[in-house]
Amino acid sequence: MKNLGLYAIIGVVFLVSVAGYFAFVNHNKKLSEGALAAYGAKLAACKAYLNNSTQSVITTSRLTIYLPKDIYPTQSNLLVFKTASGTATAGWISNAGPVGQSYGATAGCWAYYYEFDGTGEVNLIATSSVAGIPDYLVHFAVSPNPMDVGQTITYANSQYGFTFTLPTSWQGYSIATTTWTGWATCPSGDCAAATGTEVLIRNPQWTEQNPWQDIPIMVFTANEWSAVTSGALVVSAAPFNPDKLGQNSRYVFALPARYNAALREGWQEVDMIMQSKPLYAF
Repeated sequence: MKNLGLYAIIGVVFLVSVAGYFAFVNHNKKLSEGALAAYGAKLAACKAYLNNSTQSVITTSRLTIYLPKDIYPTQSNLLVFKTASGTATAGWISNAGPVGQSYGATAGCWAYYYEFDGTGEVNLIATSSVAGIPDYLVHFAVSPNPMDVGQTITYANSQYGFTFTLPTSWQGYSIATTTWTGWATCPSGDCAAATGTEVLIRNPQWTEQNPWQDIPIMVFTANEWSAVTSGALVVSAAPFNPDKLGQNSRYVFALPARYNAALREGWQEVDMIMQSKPLYAF
C-alpha cells in the first residue's frame, strides 16, 4: 500500500509538471507572437522594407536603408550586403546626415545611404541582437539602367521650349500642371511675391489611391530665377534653392528642393532618371 501511495504521489507530480510545461510553452509562444508583432510595428515605424521582401532597383539607384536601433543597436557592424547572383553589389555612400539619421528619418531608427551597382541580386542581411527576433533579410533585384542602353522615349513641351528623356517603362505617362509660389520679405512678414507654372510628368502607374512620384519641373522667367538665386524670392522651406536643369532664351527650368521628401512609390527611379540629365532646353 505504501508503494501505491508513493506511485500516486509521483503520478500527481508528473501530471503537474507536464501541465506546467505546456503552460510555459504556450506562454512563451504568446510572448513570441507578441514580440514578432512588435517587431513588424517597429519596422513600419522606421519606414523599413518588409522582412524577407524583394525590392526591384535599377543599377546606380541610391536608397536610404532604415532599421530600428533597439533591435539592431550596432547596425553598422551587423548590416551587410552579399551578392546572391550576377554582379549586383551595394556600397555605402553616407550617413545621410547626422550619424544614424537622415532627412525624413524617424527617431530611434538608423538611416544609411547606399548605391546599387551591377545586375543580378544582392541581399541585405542584418543580425538581430534581441532573443526571439528574426534576422533581417531583404532581396534587391538589380536590373540595367534603361537610360544607359538607349531604351528611352521623349516628352516635348513646345509651350516652354524643352524636351525630357524618359525610360520606356514610362510609356503612357501623363502631364499635369500646378503652381509654385514665391515669397519675399515685407514689413508684415513674408508676402507672396510671385507665382509660376510647375509641370508634372506623371508615371503611368500613378493613381489617386496610390500616387507615384512625379517628375516636377518648375518654370521661371530669367528675372524670377535671378531673384531666387539672390535670395530675394524664396520658393521652398528647404535651406537651399531648386536645382537648375537648363534654360533657353525665355525660361529657366529647375527641380524643386526636396521634391521626393514624401518617399512615394517610384521615387528611386525618378532619382535615377534625374541623374542622367534628361532635360534639354531649346
